Amino acid sequence: VEGKPRRDLAVTAFDFPDHETNTLYVGAEDGSVCQVHIHGSRVGVTEIYDGHEGPVTGVDMHPTVFEGVASGGNACELMLTSSFDWSVKLWMPKQHLSPVISLDCFEDYVFDAKWHSSNPAVFATADGEGHVDLWDLCQSLESPVTRLEHPTQRRLALNHCHWSGDGRHLVTGDSEGSISVYMVDPAIAQPRSEDIMQFQDRLRELQPQPQQQQRAGG
Repeated sequence: VEGKPRRDLAVTAFDFPDHETNTLYVGAEDGSVCQVHIHGSRVGVTEIYDGHEGPVTGVDMHPTVFEGVASGGNACELMLTSSFDWSVKLWMPKQHLSPVISLDCFEDYVFDAKWHSSNPAVFATADGEGHVDLWDLCQSLESPVTRLEHPTQRRLALNHCHWSGDGRHLVTGDSEGSISVYMVDPAIAQPRSEDIMQFQDRLRELQPQPQQQQRAGG
C-alpha cells in the first residue's frame, strides 16, 4: 500500500468477488483483511482493513453486487469475515475501511461464515462450540434467527460450512472429519421481492463502526 510500511502477511483465508479475476480479499493471521490485485499497475496489497483482533478464519464475498445502495448511488460489494476473536464482521470494502456490522455474541472461535446462495440477507456461521447459526439481516443485526446443534448432540467444533446451489441444504464439516447436511425452510431459499427490497433499504442505513466500539463489543 502506498505510503504505508510493507507488511508480511500469513494468509489464512481468501475469496474473489463474483466474476472477478484480478481483485481478491484475503484474511491474515494478524487479524487484518486486505484487498489484493494480481496484475495491473498496482500489484499486491492495495488496501488494508483492520477490524479483527485474532486470526481471520473465513472470507466470503456476497454473490450479488448491489447497485445504487451506497452513498452517491455507487455499487456496493458485501464481505463477511470470521475470526478466532469470537466475532463475525460485515464489510462494504469499496466504501469503508471499517466493518459496518460486528456480531460479537459468540462464545468460541468462529471458523466460517457463508452467504446464502439465493437469499441476499441470509448467511450461516459455524463455531467451535458446534453451533450452526442462521442469520437474517432483515430480521436482526444482533442475533441469529435460528441456532442448529450438531446432529449427534456432541459439542464438536465445526470448521466449515457451505450452501447448496439451490440454497435448500447447508453442509458442515467438524473436527472429527464428519460431514453433516441440514435442510432449511424452503421460504429461506425463495425470498420474496419485498424481502430483497427491504434488505437493500437496510444496506443504505449501515455506517462504519468506530474502532473503539468494535473492541468494546468484543
